[in-house]
Amino acid sequence: MKRLGIILCEVFEEEMLHLLQKNEIFDKVIIVDNESSKYFQLVLENNFPLEKIKIARELCSTRFLKREHPLEIVLYVLPFYLHTSPAEIKNQVVNASKEIEKHIDKLVLFYGLCGNSLSDIENLLRDNRLRIPVTILLDEKKEVVDDCICALLGSREEYANELYKEGGTWFMTLGWSRHWDKIAKERAEMLGPEHMEELARKLGIKKLDGLENLKIIFDHTKYKRLLALELGFEDNTEYKAKCEDFASCLDLGLCYRKGTLKLLENTIKESIKDL
Repeated sequence: MKRLGIILCEVFEEEMLHLLQKNEIFDKVIIVDNESSKYFQLVLENNFPLEKIKIARELCSTRFLKREHPLEIVLYVLPFYLHTSPAEIKNQVVNASKEIEKHIDKLVLFYGLCGNSLSDIENLLRDNRLRIPVTILLDEKKEVVDDCICALLGSREEYANELYKEGGTWFMTLGWSRHWDKIAKERAEMLGPEHMEELARKLGIKKLDGLENLKIIFDHTKYKRLLALELGFEDNTEYKAKCEDFASCLDLGLCYRKGTLKLLENTIKESIKDL
């Protein structure tokens, strides 16, 4: 009986759900119970037979999470807002890896460099005596992807092409459209309430909330274009409405392009072969 473990950011929830539904590889889907996984737990329960799902509320001992099927997957969801803190994202990835280590045979990190925050993550895990094989997201040239956007574009080359095509591009994905408010809140907290209020007065903004926080933050950037990735399985009506609201509020030109799940899918399949 084999187990693959995946640590993923909240930004990949919809993509992970689609991959699990499409491939039907795993006999059991186990999700670690934490605050960041609450939404995904509901999504799994609404899309899979209950006997195929298990909520892991205790990871201290293997006897609480016995292996029952030929191939199982353990999912550990981490908060979206970790993008704002290199030190915190490292700590949480390392802690999560150590927590599920004893329950899996191989670990996949659904992360890229994330602004170079995780450039040394494999060495860091080795220093923390992680004893199982670890894979991070790599493109076809075996280069670590820059971030979640890069992964959904398929390669660092495609990412660079879009950045060079038009400077000042902000990317949107399903996950970003769902969780942008969390990172807006975190960045506002980093600036501090007094600084945010001062910036709001300069812009004539009376209420600090939601998109208004991002509007203040974006005022000092040079973003011009919102490029939304379409993966083909999303609810386009809801997704496009969110993209249009985002672009309108921040005064960005909006365009779309096709994304891909090939890199994520191939990473899972290759990792299973190595079990």
